[in-house]
Amino acid sequence: MIPLLSRQMSLLQARKRLGRTQKAMLTWLLAFRKYLLELDPTGRWEAKVRLGVRIAPQAQCLRCGFEGGFLSGGFDPQRRRRIRCPQCGRSRLLDVLQEEGQAYKGVVMHDAIDTAVRQRRKYFPKAKSPPVARAAQVAEAMPTVQPRRLLHDVALPKRTLVYGPPDCHEDGELTAYLLEKVDTALSQDSIAGPCPWCESAQTEHHLIKRPSGLPGFKCRGCLGYFMRVTNTPLVQPAMRELARRFVPMLGWRNTVDVAAQALGVDASVVREWVPTWRKWLLLLDPSGTMEPRVRLDMPVAEPAALRRRAVKRRGWLSRAWLKRADGFSYLSADGYVVRVGQRETDWCFEIRPTSAAELICAGDGFAISQDARLAAFDAITDLLAAEFLST
Repeated sequence: MIPLLSRQMSLLQARKRLGRTQKAMLTWLLAFRKYLLELDPTGRWEAKVRLGVRIAPQAQCLRCGFEGGFLSGGFDPQRRRRIRCPQCGRSRLLDVLQEEGQAYKGVVMHDAIDTAVRQRRKYFPKAKSPPVARAAQVAEAMPTVQPRRLLHDVALPKRTLVYGPPDCHEDGELTAYLLEKVDTALSQDSIAGPCPWCESAQTEHHLIKRPSGLPGFKCRGCLGYFMRVTNTPLVQPAMRELARRFVPMLGWRNTVDVAAQALGVDASVVREWVPTWRKWLLLLDPSGTMEPRVRLDMPVAEPAALRRRAVKRRGWLSRAWLKRADGFSYLSADGYVVRVGQRETDWCFEIRPTSAAELICAGDGFAISQDARLAAFDAITDLLAAEFLST
């Protein structure tokens, strides 16, 4: 009888093993538990008696809000045990409640000591129930759930780049920092890290393989499943394939069209990737030191003089051009003289400073005069931008 006291089994199984009646088992159970309380009044050893005690996993139902012991819910196709809410019938996995894969926190649903006391009171009505100290408490069974900081909930700061020419120079420090995080996220190591949802360290490897082939894990803090790529841009299969090529492009001072052409994907896809990587950087580095290094697809703060050029362009064709005897049209604007005319098969333009005779810009191959004149306007805009940068 003594070796069975600490075992989680019913009295029916115990009496079959010992060959005794139910009445005898109840009498012995009451006697041993009273004796343990006499030896140790604190109840520490009596609380280790599990014979005749039925414990159910304690949880809180997300549908109806019931909190308490859950019933057995059978098994899922992966042979994982499920539990069922006794109030609304909703089922959930049992292993998400277990701590370190050894046992689950539960609540005592039935204790055979109550039956033993009732049986004894039939013959001794004044018999007192022993002060039983039960180890499982409802208040201790609830996990500590923290708010989940999702990637798409991160607010990006609004910032612009100082006006300057585009380039394809990567940021070495940003690239090294992100590639290290990418290698860690795509690692096949089965050692669990902190939970990406609640940052809890109570995590462990989950043996069920994912379609991606990456190791999965489960968290005891928020009862969630995750992979290392969870809550990162790498959760997308296409991003995992191109991550090591795309990361150096984040430091480019250029548009998504240039990056998309280099990657061989559509520009709209890259336009969606850039904010996601910026948000991930804010999660990895809350101080915000690394996120400002991202320059790809960032708006450029143009000078006021250049912003006014867009308004001037719309009225460029309606301005009074002077047509001379050589057949070319002339216009003096913004410190330059523009010459537009037709050759044998196409239209061309020439630009020179007002105070000089040498040409500084020219272009040809235009089908109509309007195209040549607009091209001349854009060329003057580039010249003005170069002058602005030099100052």
